[in-house]
Amino acid sequence: LHPKLIALNKYLLNNSKADLAYLLSEDSLFLKTLVRSFGYTKEPAINNLVMNDYMNLDENHIITIGEIIFIKNSKGVLEIKEELLKWIADHTRVNDNRALEALDCYAYALFNSSNSDIFTRDPYRLFSVNEKRKIVAYIADTYLPLYYKLGPSNPAIWPAATIIENQLVEDEGLADYLKKNNYFSLPALKHEMEPEN
Repeated sequence: LHPKLIALNKYLLNNSKADLAYLLSEDSLFLKTLVRSFGYTKEPAINNLVMNDYMNLDENHIITIGEIIFIKNSKGVLEIKEELLKWIADHTRVNDNRALEALDCYAYALFNSSNSDIFTRDPYRLFSVNEKRKIVAYIADTYLPLYYKLGPSNPAIWPAATIIENQLVEDEGLADYLKKNNYFSLPALKHEMEPEN
């Protein structure tokens, strides 16, 4: 058997960190495939590898980052890779909000088909209206705390309106849907939508 295959089996079946280190140096392409094709996001080192690839994309293509965060599983059910949203939150800085802005653009693409040619799976057609609303909720919950914490320190690179303000204009049923679903128990989103509570 090939050493890479042995290392992969030891990592996947036994959580061998030594074999993960070997794979990171010898077979990073396959590790990236675990995230991109199979939705495996439990290992921060692999997530870092994949997300840094997206960070190196130009501004027209970085929005495809949403394709690995918001997926449909083999049963056609929406899955949200919260580990990757956390990665974005952990790596957003006052002077670097590219990944966060990419999520904002992805949210816009959910309701507008004009950018469909850059996606492998067009989010405008892939998701139902309610799935789009749930995706917007998760993006907003990641976006809002960073917007209020970091935005005032560098307003030149942060938009004037929040993602949720923009999406409420795009989708008239969004506010009611979010409230009906108790804001998916997302604290920053709930605080934004019902600040007095």
